[in-house]
Amino acid sequence: MTSNRAGTAIFVGIAIFIASLNSLQARVNGELGYRMGDGFGAALISIIGGLLIIVVSLLLSPVGRAGLSRVPQALKDRRLL
Repeated sequence: MTSNRAGTAIFVGIAIFIASLNSLQARVNGELGYRMGDGFGAALISIIGGLLIIVVSLLLSPVGRAGLSRVPQALKDRRLL
């Protein structure tokens, strides 16, 4: 029972940390929009940056590459819509 509570506490701590990163990202996006003078441009940069991080992470991960290799067949079989 104690190890279960310890595991829960760790996951709660991780969730709080991730939530704080979310707030930081909003602040960075706001500052970028202010300095650029264009909120939509700042949002576009933020989205493209995040997408690039996800794509690079998938390509560097063996599990990610294996999953990506199954996407064309899943689309063809209409299992992924």
